[in-house]
Amino acid sequence: MPGLCLLLLAASTAGAADFYVSPTAGAGGDGSVNNPWKLQTALDHPTAVHPGDTIWLRGGLYNAPPYESHLVGTSASPIIVRGYPGEWARIDGNYNGDAPTLLISGKYTWFWGFEIFNSDPTRFTSDGEQPPRRGTGVRQVGDGTRMINLIIHDTSQGVLSTESANDAKIYGTIFYYNGFDSPDRGHGHGIYVQNLSSPSRQMYDNILFQQFGWGIHAYAEGGHLDNLDFQGNVSFNNGWLSGGYHANILVGGLNVATNPKLVSNYTYNTDQQNKVDVGYAAGCTNPNVTDNYFVSGQALDVNNCSGLTITGNTFYGSTSGFSQSAFPNNTYFGTTRPTGKKIFIRPNLYEAGRAHVVVYNWDLDDTVNVDLSSLLAPGATFALTDAQNPFGPPVVSGTYAGGSVSLPMTGLSPAVPVGVPAPAPTGPEFNVFILTSTPGPYEFFDVPPTHMFHNVIHALAANGVTAGCGGGNFCPNASVTRAQMAVFLLKSKHGAGYAPPGASGNVFDDVPAGAFAAAWIEELAAEGIAAGCGGGDYCPDASVTRAQMGVFLLKSLLGSTYTPPAATGAVFSDVPANAFAAAWIEELEARGITSGCGGGAFCPSSPNTRGQMAAFLVTTFSLQ
Repeated sequence: MPGLCLLLLAASTAGAADFYVSPTAGAGGDGSVNNPWKLQTALDHPTAVHPGDTIWLRGGLYNAPPYESHLVGTSASPIIVRGYPGEWARIDGNYNGDAPTLLISGKYTWFWGFEIFNSDPTRFTSDGEQPPRRGTGVRQVGDGTRMINLIIHDTSQGVLSTESANDAKIYGTIFYYNGFDSPDRGHGHGIYVQNLSSPSRQMYDNILFQQFGWGIHAYAEGGHLDNLDFQGNVSFNNGWLSGGYHANILVGGLNVATNPKLVSNYTYNTDQQNKVDVGYAAGCTNPNVTDNYFVSGQALDVNNCSGLTITGNTFYGSTSGFSQSAFPNNTYFGTTRPTGKKIFIRPNLYEAGRAHVVVYNWDLDDTVNVDLSSLLAPGATFALTDAQNPFGPPVVSGTYAGGSVSLPMTGLSPAVPVGVPAPAPTGPEFNVFILTSTPGPYEFFDVPPTHMFHNVIHALAANGVTAGCGGGNFCPNASVTRAQMAVFLLKSKHGAGYAPPGASGNVFDDVPAGAFAAAWIEELAAEGIAAGCGGGDYCPDASVTRAQMGVFLLKSLLGSTYTPPAATGAVFSDVPANAFAAAWIEELEARGITSGCGGGAFCPSSPNTRGQMAAFLVTTFSLQ
């Protein structure tokens, strides 16, 4: 059954629809998996697409730029445009023009997990203007839009995130080899960003290296630089492709930058060149520079800034624009080379089991041991890839046995840029790796061995009742909907291989034949386990309460005619004898299926979570 692994998603996504895009699609597609849309057709927001829906980009080369998104989601239910799992979508910006390859207009749309690049070999112009067939990779203008775990390379500029893109975010994206050369200098940056007023513009956990220009270029002449928030970014060796170095991070311009935040960022430059520049030109107010690890000839240069917070940082290289004695809670190496190793691991907020691993190897060892136990459980399948060659083979892969993994710091070759020679590797002194993984058999990223429901969730998965909620997760704290409950109950009762008869769509008014879990819901009714929620409806998206669960469990186990003994009202403090399902709840306790929710109570009106559901099912049906 297509999408069976998604049957047990959290209730908030149960009604969302999936649509598909293909580079080989014809003009008459309807967005289905067998008749997909062209990319621009999907981006024009067809009437079938609603907030919360996902548009999947099937693998292959999309080569009809420029593209512009007009998709409009909501802050609570964004539209997601995402690379299809197990395939890789690539968008080539090489065409007879220099408009942005992807213009993100619209609102509240997330662009996730695909590649944008330019295959034109021209990397030099004589006038400082971008080459005629090489435009910006992404121009981000839409409110609430997000760029997530993309790879953007060899464009004229990775992304221009404009000040009009209110509440936009850039997360987990790899920017490299963007820009071009001219007689005056290298042009083109990884992230070029401005922001007007609030909320803050968040740029978190991106990797930026070897642009022709700057890594992060937060700069404005007529625009604004308000509340820019940089956290967890790794920026190194930017400018090298043009024969010199530019700033890895620059925040400043002709207008004052207000409230810039640089927290837990990491920089590096071969031969101790370059700098981090805060307050360039007009200066800044209230900058927060905290817990960064900055390595450059000039590790931090502060210009004309007031209200400084500088704490918890490590600086290898000189500092300027502030007195070190006024900010003693930092480590200042100056020109004294550090020793040992410094390793930073940044888990990905959107993809469980994914992380960036940053290694400063001051002892120049050939290998470095990295403890991954905070991310992986034994039995997980993992791969670590060199961030400087993200499409290359993994440098280490296998089944995680616990403890540390040995990472090679030598013998790594960076990817070859389009139109220019490859740069030298940064090892053994410095490298960045991308960790991807899948959990071990019947395990989930969000249910570690110490989780209170780990054993019952493991048993439920081992019996084929669930494959989780997607992305290697189980979502143990999400509420169970009545539609999801139907699948849980029938698979627990009849076994993993069970499939109900096809749905007729005639049993409940709100469950048409094509609805999510329709066949399971109708079978639940046919077996007398559920009669609906009243008025001819089933209420498939409503949460199941713990009291309702008591009835469903015992009817599934003992048959539709079963009636429990009368309630006494003396078992749980919040379940008097005349309460709804009181007899069923007390019978659950008598059979050892539940001991309540704590403190002598049962919490009958509380939504049943997926973790609690696992415990109920495993105990009721004696699943091992």
